[in-house]
Amino acid sequence: MPPFSQMISNKNFNERYEAFLPDQKSRIELADAHAHMDAVANCTTKDLIANSILTVISNGGTPDSNAATLKLSDNCCIFPALAIGPDSALISEEELQKSIELIKANSGKIVAIGEAGIDYTLAEHGISIEKQKYIFTKMAMLASELSIPISIHCREAGQITYSEALASIINILKDCNVEKAHFHFFNGGIDDVKEIERNNYFISVPPLRSAKRMRVLSAIPIQNIMAETDAPAVGKSPLDVKFSVQLIAEAKHISYEDACRAITENTKAFFNIETKKKPMLRNY
Repeated sequence: MPPFSQMISNKNFNERYEAFLPDQKSRIELADAHAHMDAVANCTTKDLIANSILTVISNGGTPDSNAATLKLSDNCCIFPALAIGPDSALISEEELQKSIELIKANSGKIVAIGEAGIDYTLAEHGISIEKQKYIFTKMAMLASELSIPISIHCREAGQITYSEALASIINILKDCNVEKAHFHFFNGGIDDVKEIERNNYFISVPPLRSAKRMRVLSAIPIQNIMAETDAPAVGKSPLDVKFSVQLIAEAKHISYEDACRAITENTKAFFNIETKKKPMLRNY
């Protein structure tokens, strides 16, 4: 038998994982809409396939994590999203332009800009909101130019409510004509999720139960929901996405199996997984 990596590269998408699923009919496909695989330990493509997790969106956010994400993404199970995130907003203009060039050079491989956003807690640590908005606008412009989704980090702090933070992000999205936006680790309330629904954006939820999260999940159609682990920050690895799906199933009063199917379909459609070409990466 050839090495696993060779098998992955030689088979088409539908055949790549068959040899590793002893009883495919008894398994349900899963998808993790937001993880950081460059920081996840002890979870390989083979592990993902063995657990029927056939779609993981691995996010960058810094020049180093973008480069690492490109190297590990196989476009079999692990699909890359690249960006400069709010915690890297103090990046030099030269490094920003290099990151933009890297993203454009790999536009045929990446499935989203991510993660990008605005985090008001960082303003307390010397990263101004003005600088964050400047970087986020650059990322939103890229998403619009490349016609790909954007995965967003939104966090409130101090006197700024989540609704206000959300509004500032949505204003930039509209100014940049971004059509497909995904708010990862969504932590807003019912009014906020209704605003998400009105704009036909998506949310994803981590494997963390709370009464607020369950109410929010109940208030938005399942067509606007994805599951995530934010691994390794929340989930240990994408293998924990099943717990996120279980929360969605409970909130929607549907079976776990039906939730898996709906969430996986949402994720693959949102990130254009089935139609995405799989060229070799170009890393600069």
